[in-house]
Amino acid sequence: MDFEIDKDELQSAIDVFGVDAQFGMLQEECAELIVAVNKRRRGSDGYYENLIEEIGDTIILIEQVLIYLNDNERIQAAIDAKMVRVRQRIAKHDLNAKADFIVNHHVPDNNR
Repeated sequence: MDFEIDKDELQSAIDVFGVDAQFGMLQEECAELIVAVNKRRRGSDGYYENLIEEIGDTIILIEQVLIYLNDNERIQAAIDAKMVRVRQRIAKHDLNAKADFIVNHHVPDNNR
């Protein structure tokens, strides 16, 4: 997703607070995001607004790390490799779901 985030402001945050501090903040925000996801899984009231807020905080800090690393080519390669695995898992899931449906619904084989 492309969000409107001022890259110059993100760089300023890195410059002012330092890389180590921003990595520490990323750790904290990831932990808070985990808590928000758990609230959603438990069906807690008000989870949605908390989840949105923590996603926003985490994206801002991830963007700062991306600026610091300055290695979009390798990051894109990692994303591409992960997406291959996602597509493979989806295909496997689709095959398993189709096989389960056939077994559980006793679909006659009309090709005989």
